[in-house]
Amino acid sequence: MISAHAVVLTDTIGPGVKIAEFAVVREGVHLGKDVTIHPHVTIEPGVNIEDGVEIFPGAYLGKEPKGEGAT
Repeated sequence: MISAHAVVLTDTIGPGVKIAEFAVVREGVHLGKDVTIHPHVTIEPGVNIEDGVEIFPGAYLGKEPKGEGAT
């Protein structure tokens, strides 16, 4: 089930995936089977989520690291 209020740009989605409202899944993300993505999650390109993973509200995956000393 993918919420009508989610932005899902990838076409690599396994069976049984649940994506809640206001989640953003960018192009190039791989979602394995039975993945659960809660509201307000952002997943950037190149991230590979394995089978059965649950991602909790507000998570941001795939962020580019900042330079040394950045907060």
